[in-house]
Amino acid sequence: MESVENSQCVFLGIKVKPGPMERHKVENFTLDNTVDQLKNEAAKKTNLHSASLELIHHGKILKDTATLSDSGVKSGEMVHVLKKKLQAPLLLHQHTLMQSYCNLLLHYAH
Repeated sequence: MESVENSQCVFLGIKVKPGPMERHKVENFTLDNTVDQLKNEAAKKTNLHSASLELIHHGKILKDTATLSDSGVKSGEMVHVLKKKLQAPLLLHQHTLMQSYCNLLLHYAH
């Protein structure tokens, strides 16, 4: 009979596209593994690069370098996988470009 330590598992609740959340069981995955290692497992299931994913547990974004255990994850619990939002600096850059374009149009309209 396997001990509890040897039979640890984590569930991934994947929501990276419209539609219902997909639930995947990751078996034989110890809680001593890092969040980044679990993110790599999620990347395999989503066909997305791991850098584009965020893992969330009990409403908290998990840090890649922390172990699952240090992050408070327990065997059998759900870790949610979401696609990262567009970075704010890029949005600010787009806004600045649009503002410059509008100023240029106003300049030539007079």
